[in-house]
Amino acid sequence: MAEENITQDAQAITAFRLELLAGNFDEAKVIERDNAIAQQGIMSVVHSVYEEFLKEEEFINAIEIGNKYELPEDKIHDAIYLEFRRIIATGNIDSAIDWALKNNLPDYEITRAAIKGIEIAIRNKNIEMAVDIKKKYSVDEEQIGNTWQIGYDDAFKNEKFFDAALLSREFGMSERKTIITAAKAFRKAIKQNDFDRMVLVESEFRIFNDNGFGLLGEEEGRTLIKLTESFIKEKLRSDSFRNIVEVIHGVGVLYKDINNHTLKDLVHFIYNQAVQIHEYLLQKNRYDDAVWFTNELSLLEENTPDKTLKDIYNQAVSFHNQFLQNGNFSLAIQMKKDYDLLGTYSDADSIDLIQSAIVSMLVKLIEKGETNTGNELIKEYSIPQKEIEHVANDAVINSLQDGKSERALDIVSNFHVDIGNFEVIAAAKEAFSQCRNNGYQETAANIGFIFEISSPEVKESAKMVWEDLISRNEYKKAAVIKKKHKLTKKYTDQIAKEEYNRLFQENKVEMAKKLREEYNLNVGLITWILEFIRKLLSLLFGNEEGPVVPPPVDTESENPLPESPAPETTKADV
Repeated sequence: MAEENITQDAQAITAFRLELLAGNFDEAKVIERDNAIAQQGIMSVVHSVYEEFLKEEEFINAIEIGNKYELPEDKIHDAIYLEFRRIIATGNIDSAIDWALKNNLPDYEITRAAIKGIEIAIRNKNIEMAVDIKKKYSVDEEQIGNTWQIGYDDAFKNEKFFDAALLSREFGMSERKTIITAAKAFRKAIKQNDFDRMVLVESEFRIFNDNGFGLLGEEEGRTLIKLTESFIKEKLRSDSFRNIVEVIHGVGVLYKDINNHTLKDLVHFIYNQAVQIHEYLLQKNRYDDAVWFTNELSLLEENTPDKTLKDIYNQAVSFHNQFLQNGNFSLAIQMKKDYDLLGTYSDADSIDLIQSAIVSMLVKLIEKGETNTGNELIKEYSIPQKEIEHVANDAVINSLQDGKSERALDIVSNFHVDIGNFEVIAAAKEAFSQCRNNGYQETAANIGFIFEISSPEVKESAKMVWEDLISRNEYKKAAVIKKKHKLTKKYTDQIAKEEYNRLFQENKVEMAKKLREEYNLNVGLITWILEFIRKLLSLLFGNEEGPVVPPPVDTESENPLPESPAPETTKADV
């Protein structure tokens, strides 16, 4: 029986040990309670398992078993420190320091962990991580020792100049060494067309300012500038156009107060290139790129050198006028807005150039009859009324001289034209004569009327037009001509009476009546009575047929119907 109890105890202790080794501490407690294992046996197993955990580097389990079974504090602290160093060895310094803070480790341990992390990062060639740890945990350069120098030499040897420059800046003591190394990193980025790295190098080390650039030395500085200039010139004319603009931004020399004469050369070079590229983009019809380029480099702002600003502005004026001449009005107007033409930076010469181009285009538009477009340009460019009148006068004169009389009349109806102008009157009279001689009597009459030509020939042309309309039974149009040109009975009476008689003879009583009333014809009492009878019969029978009567004769000697004066008309009646 005793042997059986011993066997059961041994089995219980074995099971207890296995659960502890597996980290199943709650299950181990159950075995311990159910089997009433002696305390001495329990602690013996616990110590053994604790040592096993340390051997297997299971320090978390060692700490937990130490806390559950109240092992001495030094054992628990040993496990805490061992776990701390294990985490450091993984390079996860943030986790190591979190562990240290959680377990109240002293500050020097945190610093030691940071230093160890920096050393590991440098050995692993993860220089940016080393720099991050240094900054995050405020590690002094002196605490690092010569580890950084080993990393610097290795990076420099392998042409990882950016990493080398970082190590030099963060852990070294020579600012000049840092800048020289950074300059090599910039040159390498140029050779590799690595735009992002170029911007990164400058943002980190500020080579292109007076302080940094002065540390390079005259020869090294000029070499770097020449290489940079060549790169900018090439890439501005390539598909990398926008990338190199970002590099120019990154270098930042356009936006700094520069005293170094070599750096000033770079500034002048960039502005000279900007003028050339802006013109090139416009020539290649890359308008959106040109505007983007101008805005990105602030080429039309106060900090831009006067010559560059003026050159860019004048290019805009020149191309704006070309767009106008080519009839690309929408792009011209857009350019006026994008470049603020006629705005802040405009001078008398540029204003004159733009207005001259507008005036020239207005003449062409008006002469072609595109009056709506012309009026849009007048509104958009706020052309003075005096200029508009001058343009309209010229357009009218040109149209009349070119034999485009109808176009001239259209211009007069849409724009204010000084018809009292000597040249306008001369052109109008000449056009009137040509139209009259060539048989275009209506146009001749309109010219005479619109331009107020005082000549009996105007009335004669109007009369001829009127007679033609009467002969074609276009009485309404004929009436308009009569009123428009104030044709009196002297011009119309005889023809109107003949037409009246014809209509009356053809039993077109209503038309005859209207003609009589329109021209206030004196047809005599008898004819008037016959007209009345026929009108009455037409109402009775639904037509204009009635008894056939001979044509009315001129009965001015008979008792005439009273006349009413013909209405006067003016140009406003037209």
